[in-house]
Amino acid sequence: MANYRNRVPDVCPKHGVPFERMTSRTGGTFFAHRKAYGKLCYPPKQPLTRFECAECGEYRRQRTVPSDRICQYCRATKHKPPNLPVDLSDELVVTSAVQKKLIKKAKAETPKARILRVSDAIPKYIFIPFVISSIPLAYLWLGDFLESSRGELAFLFFVFIPVWCIVPPVLVILMLQLITRKPRARRRLLIDEKVRRLAEIRRLDIEERQIFYASAEWSMLRKKAISEQGRICAMCKKYIEDEADITVDHIRPRSKSPHLALSEYNLQILCRQCNSRKGARDWY
Repeated sequence: MANYRNRVPDVCPKHGVPFERMTSRTGGTFFAHRKAYGKLCYPPKQPLTRFECAECGEYRRQRTVPSDRICQYCRATKHKPPNLPVDLSDELVVTSAVQKKLIKKAKAETPKARILRVSDAIPKYIFIPFVISSIPLAYLWLGDFLESSRGELAFLFFVFIPVWCIVPPVLVILMLQLITRKPRARRRLLIDEKVRRLAEIRRLDIEERQIFYASAEWSMLRKKAISEQGRICAMCKKYIEDEADITVDHIRPRSKSPHLALSEYNLQILCRQCNSRKGARDWY
């Protein structure tokens, strides 16, 4: 337990009591010790350490400095699958990450036929009746086997019951796959068509967004908002020094309230990091 993850000391600096590994209600583990009146005392957090990342070369702040001096952002990027372009049609090209999101949304919006819902639910419970029906057979055969140690009873007990619990359910599942082959193919075609429609809507939204942010009206309104509100981020209250880091955000998102897109009372100054965290929400 000593120096767990380079941030948990062995002994509490306030009370001089050693920390213990405890289990939370959700099953996670943490370190703490119980005070005299029942409350828990947690170990103090280590201060943030500033170091230069060996991959991107930027200075990061983390509580623990890894031995290879690679920040958590570069480490997460290493394990990401490649985001390759995918051709949905002759004019529609999206990345693989966007394709996964569109497929997930299309599946949620495309209803399943009743036969598909039943065939998807049966494999979850198909083994239960066969296992339950084998319990009395196993009880009878096990009693006969203990009374008379004959080889055929041993064969029935150790071979027939596992086969009875596995082979018929597998055959039922295969039969369901054959029956639902055509409905699944029809649903797959509907999902592909829905993905293409969602990709087309996404392309039109991107073009409309580019036209809006390149317009003279937005450029004038952005400059006016920066001059009136200053360069203080409305969320983290920090002064924004870099010109590329300053953004003008819609308090009520433009996608939900398009009539307030050019209203100066719906604008606020945010740094790029806070704007990314806020996303398309009305508040943060």
